[in-house]
Amino acid sequence: MRKEGETGGFMDGEGRPAMESPFKADILKGKVALVTGGGSGIGLEISTQLGKHGAAVAIMGRRLKVLDDAIAVLQSLGIRMKISGYYGGGSGFTVGTQKNSICRLNYG
Repeated sequence: MRKEGETGGFMDGEGRPAMESPFKADILKGKVALVTGGGSGIGLEISTQLGKHGAAVAIMGRRLKVLDDAIAVLQSLGIRMKISGYYGGGSGFTVGTQKNSICRLNYG
């Protein structure tokens, strides 16, 4: 889990980004990204980068506390969250069904 104040991405020894994104900052403006496993690890970094590039982000995972912590980090970075968290436990089939329902119910 990222520590408070960390912004994600590659950092140099001074805490500055080691490399800039090759994409425009708003390339995903108006888009919504649903990231499964978005509460930790690679999924959280993907959520962070999608949000930094303008997407509204919804994350999904099995551990509610991890999701709540990730939401706090993402919101502290100014990333728009379309869903404040979602516990997607269950079988793969159930998760697939729930993802479809989230998109249909909340995003049109």
